[in-house]
Amino acid sequence: MLRTLNDCGKSWRTVMDEDFVRHINRNLRRREVKSIMQGSVEHYARARASLWLGRVLDMHVTLDSDFFACLFWVCGGTAPVLRHLSRLQERLPDGEAEALQEFSARAKCSPRVSANLAEELLGEHPVLQHFFVDAVQELCAAAAARMKRDPLRQARRKLHELFGLDAASCRLSEFIFLKDSFPPVERYFEDDLHLNHYSRRHALAFMLQLRPAELKTALHSLQDCGCLESDPDRFSLNDDIAELWRNNGLPDGQEFFRILKGEALDLADFPHDPQMLEHVRRLLAHPGKEPVHLLFYGEPGTGKSALANSLAASLDVKAFSVVSRRQDDDDDRRCSLAACIHMASRSPGAFVLVDEAERMLETNLVFGRQTKDKAWLNDFLEKPGQRVIWITNHIEHIDQAVRRRFTFSIHFSRLGTQERGRVWDRILQRHDVAARLSESEREYLVRDYDVPAGVINNAAAQGRALCRGRKNFFATLRRVLDAYVQVRNNGTARPVPHTGEENYTLDGVCTENSLDKLLERCRRLDAHMRNTSGQKELPPGCGAMLFYGPPGTGKSALAHHIARMLNRECLVRRASDLLNMYVGESEKNIARTFAEAERSGALLLIDEADSFIFSRDTALHNWEHTLVNEFLTSLERFRGLCVCTTNRRESMDAAAMRRFSFKVAFTYAGSAQCQALYESILAPLAGSALPADLKQELSDMSRLTPGDFHAVRSRHWLDLPGETQHRELLDELRLEQTAKLDRKERKIGFRS
Repeated sequence: MLRTLNDCGKSWRTVMDEDFVRHINRNLRRREVKSIMQGSVEHYARARASLWLGRVLDMHVTLDSDFFACLFWVCGGTAPVLRHLSRLQERLPDGEAEALQEFSARAKCSPRVSANLAEELLGEHPVLQHFFVDAVQELCAAAAARMKRDPLRQARRKLHELFGLDAASCRLSEFIFLKDSFPPVERYFEDDLHLNHYSRRHALAFMLQLRPAELKTALHSLQDCGCLESDPDRFSLNDDIAELWRNNGLPDGQEFFRILKGEALDLADFPHDPQMLEHVRRLLAHPGKEPVHLLFYGEPGTGKSALANSLAASLDVKAFSVVSRRQDDDDDRRCSLAACIHMASRSPGAFVLVDEAERMLETNLVFGRQTKDKAWLNDFLEKPGQRVIWITNHIEHIDQAVRRRFTFSIHFSRLGTQERGRVWDRILQRHDVAARLSESEREYLVRDYDVPAGVINNAAAQGRALCRGRKNFFATLRRVLDAYVQVRNNGTARPVPHTGEENYTLDGVCTENSLDKLLERCRRLDAHMRNTSGQKELPPGCGAMLFYGPPGTGKSALAHHIARMLNRECLVRRASDLLNMYVGESEKNIARTFAEAERSGALLLIDEADSFIFSRDTALHNWEHTLVNEFLTSLERFRGLCVCTTNRRESMDAAAMRRFSFKVAFTYAGSAQCQALYESILAPLAGSALPADLKQELSDMSRLTPGDFHAVRSRHWLDLPGETQHRELLDELRLEQTAKLDRKERKIGFRS
């Protein structure tokens, strides 16, 4: 059966190549098996196959070349078979005895050719059929009697320990393993007898000495626990199960599960509601037959696995984690999950952890890596007594029918500045190292390192172990945090954060509104948001501000200054962060951004907001309308501080204006602002204050912005103080003014 060609974005050639690689790997495994099993396991396989051959004879099968090839392999070649036939030759009539004697003379060649000769002999002399059946029965009985010990006994015991498989399931698994390992067995029992087909299940049950109902149950057990590969055309074991048989169960089960270990954080170290965490803890601790399935979802690196480890530590129970490898498939994961479930059932209070769970939970993908078995998943989630924590970064493709079956769910997002500060305080106090950091050092770590609680705990533990007192403690913490950020960013070092504090002065900001009133309004909103006891909740949209005006007038810089003034994180989002090529994704990004800012308490800065709230009268596509609608709705419902900046207010949607409580118009710097900007930004380059005779020349310049002063300064940032003359700096400012490309107002209508 052909797979979907657009399987997870793969080309048809990739899908075909994967099938080819799977075929090659199967042959390589057989070669490996042949080299490993030259001893007792091969002898055991021959003995087992002899019993199976004897039983299929009772089903009156045709003795064809594949049967004889398997028989010759069971007996160790053609010679033992020919010797036994010669001893029985006297029972035959003269004609058949002569034909048998001629066959024996010609059959002293390769087993494959001898098998074809045997089939020809029986075709020409049907009377020999009964003679050969009796002879083969005696040969098979003799071969089975030579089996003195069971070299696969340990593998059966391990299967029972790991998965709880009964004797019938282990017997079926052993047959499939031996069939896959030895080609003569596969060619006869699968390719010739087709025992893998549904219509031949009764024959397979008879051969394995099982009742049909037992075989059906055994097959379902192997399929449910992922021991069988999903191949409708053949029985084949999962690679890990086959490896277990090859090694006779010697590994300790680490291929299927691992037990969570390592230092665990206190539950109080996590930023979630303590009552919610206690609720989850009690769900896991509560005995009963009701299933408990917890969903931890959210961005990578936000502490989902760490919380699972902390829950296990707080309950003093084991947590069995499903093994995840790069090349495994759904059957491998299902096999590992089944092992974890069974092992957890044998350990009081234990639960199972499934990381990267989207690979098993995403059942509603049209084009996916593999077709998921939704019925199996729903049935699994409803099995009584199971306690499982599912961890995933994405839930978009998890079907609603699956979502409603989770007992409880927790959303994880990146820590905001305030949350991160509380986590730092708790962890530093627990390690008894809070006194080793100054307040400015603590604020620096909180502000500039966006890392989860587990990384903070690791840094504090290393600092305590490697440093005595305050000496080098701050540097050690930074070294650990920098190393984590670099590996998180795929080898890219943490960029030095640009705070915009250098040379910033409010005296250089020119607005048509009162700047003092704006800042006072922001302080009062901040105080209200920090202390809501006895006060009304902050009204939606109350903190929405629009900063508009020509480019370079300091709109974004003022937003950063307000965030620093209020000691809040400034969450900056631009069009490149929010717009997505897929329909609907941009709207989701906008909603997530506002939710993140409201949860973390950050000041949200939307740069170039006209990219999102342009006039809907000019929209050409439906998605443009939905984009504007989503932004305006999110802005209107937002309970926090939000600054939107734009250079093109006239192009914004008319309905956007009423969503902003404060609309601040930025203008070109006046005379006083130009003097303040020059003294703050450019005068240090000249090493002295601007002379009086040049101040008037600076005041006469129009349409200068703070950005122009920073542009001139950036060209001289390598110059030493006093190396640049005031005249040169003024000339460059004049060039900035001349080069400015102001957009003139376009009037609507006809010109006279």
